[in-house]
Amino acid sequence: MAYSLKITDEALTDIDEITEWYFAQKPNQQERCYQKILNCLEEIEKHPTHYGFFAEEYRQATVETFPYKIAFKISDTYIDVFAIFHLHRSDEAIMRLA
Repeated sequence: MAYSLKITDEALTDIDEITEWYFAQKPNQQERCYQKILNCLEEIEKHPTHYGFFAEEYRQATVETFPYKIAFKISDTYIDVFAIFHLHRSDEAIMRLA
């Protein structure tokens, strides 16, 4: 089944904040990080059920090379991406965002 990817405003803000941090701290890694996030989103859209659950119907995918995860939920016809978070944030903190 094909799903549409819906990225919440909060998740878009997360992407902006992550790339801004890399621009300020490690400018040579900014574009690479952004690309890896986009690649992960593409993989989620292609194979959403491939990723494990971290709470009931919520799943997460790890961004390759960088310490971030993408939290999402699969609905009938779409995938709702609601957060992109650092690996050290707890699942409970992430669930407050959902």
